[in-house]
Amino acid sequence: MHVHELNPKKTLVVLLLFVVVIIIGFLTMRKPLLTYHKDMKQSLRILKDTSGVFYPWQLADVINNKNKDVVLIDIRDKFAYSRGHIPGAKSISAFGLTNKENVERLKEYKKTGLLWFYTERINCRPTAPGCFSGKRVLIM
Repeated sequence: MHVHELNPKKTLVVLLLFVVVIIIGFLTMRKPLLTYHKDMKQSLRILKDTSGVFYPWQLADVINNKNKDVVLIDIRDKFAYSRGHIPGAKSISAFGLTNKENVERLKEYKKTGLLWFYTERINCRPTAPGCFSGKRVLIM
């Protein structure tokens, strides 16, 4: 026999008390848990703006120094970077991105142009653009 079968009145009181607490919580909630910073029109305008976009087919121009508005940042570890990387790419490990000195470096690179982070990924999301020479490239 279960406990609630021995004393159904206590079970009903506890259940009603729980429901009352939940209702009071919803009524006194001051702001919604999920808010959007931009409305639909602002979001669509940002998606249509291509000024801050770097496409994978433009990589050849970056490698040949024709496009100086893009800074490539390899966020793999130092060992993987030393084994091979895109020419001209800067190395900052993903684990060290939040270090104070790397944040300063990123601010300096940002003055130059668009920051483009890449890493090798075994499992790439379908929305992640591009593959270069068989290696998955993720643009953030």
